[in-house]
Amino acid sequence: MSALFQFFLFLLTLNNLALLGMGRLRTLINLVTAQGILLGGLLLMHDHALLAVAVLLIKGGLLPWLLHRTRRQIGADPHIKPRLGFGLAVLTGLACLVFSLWLEGRLPMTPGLFPPLLLPAGLTTLFCGLLLVVGRATALSQVMGYLVAENGIFLLGIPLMTAGAVWFELTLLLDIFVAVFVMGIAINQCARMSLMPVSYTHLTLPTT
Repeated sequence: MSALFQFFLFLLTLNNLALLGMGRLRTLINLVTAQGILLGGLLLMHDHALLAVAVLLIKGGLLPWLLHRTRRQIGADPHIKPRLGFGLAVLTGLACLVFSLWLEGRLPMTPGLFPPLLLPAGLTTLFCGLLLVVGRATALSQVMGYLVAENGIFLLGIPLMTAGAVWFELTLLLDIFVAVFVMGIAINQCARMSLMPVSYTHLTLPTT
């Protein structure tokens, strides 16, 4: 089980780097979906079955559906507009991974609290999410960066979970869902307003 757990963490790290180098919006959403599924698998291996089901339903189902739906409704450009170049973003992500591996050996922690590679994977996910937020120009890409950063925080909290903390994490997941839902509505409304034709029927010409 430990080897499988670390393999999932390795896939999660590769997923983060792929997110930073991805130039198509639809594929970016699919990668975020895959990350949610990987998180659900990690929770299942950590004996959090209830939370694993919630993560799979919300991060692997509801949120991707909402993002794809918003993408279609607003007619978003399929190509992502970066503020930070894709190659530079991937190199920055690798630097964050190296820093996280270095930090794992420097932080004073209770022995055995974090399984091997969990802390670097969580920190790298958090850093990569923040890179997506600041390094992408479109709102949908930034929303996904926010979700990835939350995934990193969530991953770091797995060893600290107790029976009572499960419900707190469920509440946090619902908050994320509501936040993205509201963002999707706002993006959709802004797009409709920008495409709405201007009516001049209410204007009257001055009389001479």
